[in-house]
Amino acid sequence: MVTAPPGAPLPLDPTVHELTRRIVLEISALGVEVTRAIENAGHGEISSNTDVAVLGALAIHGRLRPRALLGPTRLTRGGLSNLLERLESAELVHRTYGNVAHDRRGATVGLTAQGDEVVSQAGMAAARSLVRQQPVLAELVRLLQTVGRARRERTDALSPVAQLDLIGRLGALLMDALASVEPEDPSPGKTLVVLSSAAGPERTRPRELIDRTGLSSGGVTLLLGRLEKGGLIVRRSDVESDRRAVVVELTDRGGQLLERQLTQVLSQIGPMRDGFTDLLAATRTEPR
Repeated sequence: MVTAPPGAPLPLDPTVHELTRRIVLEISALGVEVTRAIENAGHGEISSNTDVAVLGALAIHGRLRPRALLGPTRLTRGGLSNLLERLESAELVHRTYGNVAHDRRGATVGLTAQGDEVVSQAGMAAARSLVRQQPVLAELVRLLQTVGRARRERTDALSPVAQLDLIGRLGALLMDALASVEPEDPSPGKTLVVLSSAAGPERTRPRELIDRTGLSSGGVTLLLGRLEKGGLIVRRSDVESDRRAVVVELTDRGGQLLERQLTQVLSQIGPMRDGFTDLLAATRTEPR
């Protein structure tokens, strides 16, 4: 019988652990490609899942009170205020004060005309990227349904903007789960990708993490330095192929953190499975 200290998560079954690790890497690959597609379409101002979550929610629901955006983004009030200031500076959203009944100080947030156009274009770019990434998305859904119970595939279509909104909400859901594991980690999603990569049977090199995380070479170097300083990974010479090359290996401490992170990912398996299944269904017809 498996036991654990009070308050600690039970160790994952090895099979479930491996499936969840692969799910993480597939989600990361999909997210990096969608983000690149949006950037390549000329929308570098949309730089994170939380940006997508805010803009998608406003496109779907219209003007909202800021507090209504706390759920979709999983941000604190301060974090959301900073994000809205950045999006407002980019002229994508506009905050209006005094328009809330019985609250002259109350604010609402809505898309500007430019923001509406940018969200439409970004939604099309994301939808086209999902069509191109259909094999990755199909494998992700297969893995999610292997871990969880399969559900009936949806048949109604999702518009490109609705797909963008769903991508943002799924990303925020994952970040929310990870934040509860290491609240002080400034980039828990990137940490999870590195640890998941290092835990695999293949030898992981830093250059491979550029594509997996979406970071630049310098960004990966900084991330690996932080994780190595924290005792989560080590970088060693690849004695099996090239002593000048470096591989990233997981430490025992890193393995324990990965176990806790994957447990939290697994706790959200139902919403993720349903959301990605909906996105896969939407790729059947390429957007025009």
